[in-house]
Amino acid sequence: WLNENTIVYNKINNNELGCVVNNIKDDDKKFLDRPIYSLSKNNEFLSINFSYLWKVWKNYGYYLDEKINFKYAEDFYNHEGIFLCDFNNNSRLILSIADAIKICGLQNTNKKYFLAHPTFSPDGCKFLSLLRYFSDDNNLISYLIYFDCSNNNHKILAKERVSHFEWLDNNTIVVWARKLPTGIQNIRSNFIVEKYLISNLKKLVKKL
Repeated sequence: WLNENTIVYNKINNNELGCVVNNIKDDDKKFLDRPIYSLSKNNEFLSINFSYLWKVWKNYGYYLDEKINFKYAEDFYNHEGIFLCDFNNNSRLILSIADAIKICGLQNTNKKYFLAHPTFSPDGCKFLSLLRYFSDDNNLISYLIYFDCSNNNHKILAKERVSHFEWLDNNTIVVWARKLPTGIQNIRSNFIVEKYLISNLKKLVKKL
């Protein structure tokens, strides 16, 4: 809801995904170029590339014809991520996938990374998001990133097995996460150990 008479929702229009600002009182509609994910009290919203998300993680993405053949080059990660948008069709990349990879110390790996669930704090000055990828044994690994829009300050709040979260106030969150010792977290994030040791141990456990 933008106000008591106006809502905003995502819609595919001529094979382009954006969002519709709809006044439900007079049914006036305006189509914007980017889809919405999270709305702030300042009437700004966060947006991501849902068609890329469909390619790597269909649970939350949208299928678009001829929009799914992505090249996973560094240049792609530099130009995709979380966009800060307004309702005049202005947008800017505020956190790229490439920057998120660097924040999480994963730049020496070669995975299909994606950002998901960008969510504003109540005051609209900060947001949380998950940088995610699938490990070699198909486990979903997540890094919960905090980002301050005013000064580009950021930090990692949780990693490895992280899922649902919510802001309780502007400085407090509640999050579902598995809190493992740092050493075990690093092992889970080590691609060689994950591929050749962890995956084989899981197979052995299943057989037993």
